[in-house]
Amino acid sequence: MKQGSIMQTTVETRYGKIRGTELSKSIVWKGIPYAQPLAGPLRFQPPQPPEPWTGTRDATEFSPIAPQPILQEQRLSQIFTGKQGKPPVIGEDCLTLNIWAPQDRSQKHPVMVWIHGGAFVSGSGSTPLYDGESLATEGDVVVVTINYRLGAPGFLYLENEGQPQCNRGLLDQIAALRWVQENIAAFGGDPDNVTVFGESAGAMSIGTLLAMPAARGLFHQAILQSGASHAVSTKEQAEQQAGDFWKALGKEQPDLNALAELPFEEIIQAQVRSAEGKTQMSYQPVIDGVTLPQAPIDAVASGSAREVSLLIGTNRDEWKLFEAMQTMKVPFNEEIFAKAFGPAAPAVQAAYTADQRGETPAEVWSSVQTDRIFRIPAIRLAERQIQHSPVWMYRFDWVSPVLYGRLGACHGLEIPFVWNTIEKAAALTGNTSDSHALGRRMRAAWIAFAHTGSPEAEDLPHWPRYDLERRATMIFNTSCAVIDDPEPHTRALWERLM
Repeated sequence: MKQGSIMQTTVETRYGKIRGTELSKSIVWKGIPYAQPLAGPLRFQPPQPPEPWTGTRDATEFSPIAPQPILQEQRLSQIFTGKQGKPPVIGEDCLTLNIWAPQDRSQKHPVMVWIHGGAFVSGSGSTPLYDGESLATEGDVVVVTINYRLGAPGFLYLENEGQPQCNRGLLDQIAALRWVQENIAAFGGDPDNVTVFGESAGAMSIGTLLAMPAARGLFHQAILQSGASHAVSTKEQAEQQAGDFWKALGKEQPDLNALAELPFEEIIQAQVRSAEGKTQMSYQPVIDGVTLPQAPIDAVASGSAREVSLLIGTNRDEWKLFEAMQTMKVPFNEEIFAKAFGPAAPAVQAAYTADQRGETPAEVWSSVQTDRIFRIPAIRLAERQIQHSPVWMYRFDWVSPVLYGRLGACHGLEIPFVWNTIEKAAALTGNTSDSHALGRRMRAAWIAFAHTGSPEAEDLPHWPRYDLERRATMIFNTSCAVIDDPEPHTRALWERLM
């Protein structure tokens, strides 16, 4: 490496110098610690600032990913890429972040911090679909991806001397955002213009961060892809899940010492056993009254995120991915439909037929799951936030060509369009000229939002803010258009049902 390149890729953070890798038009730094490794007692404690180091730390390789059931991550990767791939390295030295930045650091660039999905039990910031090189250079932004604790290490409800100890995964995210505030200027980033964006559990995390006092002021815009503020447990629900975990671990009562001493593999195995047979996410944020004082949707309604602009949306056929993966799936029959809605079942069927969301009961059920878990919570969050700050709504309608179109516009399909990693996800996207054109339009909106706080961009129709009168929604498809109040019958139906 040339001397100039070494100087270009070496950055001094608050904790010490790091050296990254020079790419064609950007620089990447990988595996930067934003907190101490999760050794011993720290495993189930709030994140602690990293220890400073001397010399120059190598930041050219990704760190281990957070402890998790590795088969889940591999299965999702295989659906997107068509390849099994080698298992990633798992370890407790995982509280790290990765940064892609334009080579020109003479001016401040907007910062985009990605929070990955994975149902709060899987995923990482180093997944190939989240390669930030293209987004950083195309958008003239600094891109950050993070790891955070998952499953039991991140979200198991614990108490110490009567005080709740939970939401460690969210506290990790906050620690990473605080690290960004303190250090990102050295990478050419603007700490006063930070956009968080995430998908699925990543978006649900953001929807919860909007309500957490410790997160206030750490970001200025938020993009929520297929997730909102609803994925939370009450303290009572979390205590019940914790009881199931301790039983799976072979303990009659909580044993905090065991958590510090056991191999993390045994903890993850108990986590998996404690979630078997459950259709809801077992490990997720908890309304503990301390880190999360109240239900996020209520906090947002009260103005907890009044200074944050939102871009939020869902994919039209979210649930079809879970059907394909055979996860969180209850085999459908009409008895399930009748049990779910009782006397309202005929009205549900009529509303979904009127909105052309399915003809058979099984098709309607798939649309119901999409709306119950993703679409309606996004609308509810938007309705609360528009009282305080600008909100824009989108829907992703582009249909995957694989399996003869049976996946539809499924959960997660928009990710490679946002990141310009369509070629890496060709098993799901098909890698066509139409898909690349749509990706350019979506990225233009995401990038504009990070720069200006508005997703208005060239090659897209005028995109009005979301309000209760029009409910303007940008439809991302081969051709893009704004539709007022798409599928009003089912939206109105859920207002009555919920």
